[in-house]
Formats: sequence, C-alpha cells, structure tokens
Amino acid sequence: MILANSCSMPTGIVNLLKAVYNAVLILAPLFIVLFSAIDMMKAVMAGKNDVMEKNKNNLIKRIIIGIIVFFVFAIVKWVFGTILAPVDGAGDAWNCASAILK
Repeated sequence: MILANSCSMPTGIVNLLKAVYNAVLILAPLFIVLFSAIDMMKAVMAGKNDVMEKNKNNLIKRIIIGIIVFFVFAIVKWVFGTILAPVDGAGDAWNCASAILK
C-alpha cells in the first residue's frame, strides 16, 4: 500500500522507520539512566573515589550525548516541518521524511 499524496514508499517501510524513530526517542533516556545507575552502583560497591569520579564523568558524557540525540531529531523535524514544507516541488524524499517524522 502506498501513502496517498505524500510519499511513494510502501506504508510498511514508513511505519517501520516511524517505529525506529520513536524507539530511539524513548530508549535513549532509559539506557542513559540504566547504564549510569549500574556504573554508579559498581563504583559505590568498590568504594574507590577515582572510580566514582570516572563514572561521574561518564554520566555527564552520556547526558550530553542524549541531549544531542534529542536536538538532532528536533532540528530535523523542524527543518522538514517548517522550512521545507512550503517549498513547491521539493520532491518525494521531503514528503517521505515528513511522513516519517509525523
């Protein structure tokens, strides 16, 4: 089945890409919290301050990476939704990307 008037990609592929997009948005913060909690528990159990400092730095890096992931998706969504939407003849690729990001 082809999406009407917006994209020539099969609906199954568009739905799969939407699912991956949504999964990344949901799983990224969960993995950050999970892995950071595991690392901090290991450091506390070991009782070494240098290991705790290293894990604290890893936590900060993970949070920054998570924020970057969200900003990249937000910027892409904004570009496809705001800037490229009014462009006439932008092409089928833009319509497909817009359909995936909705």
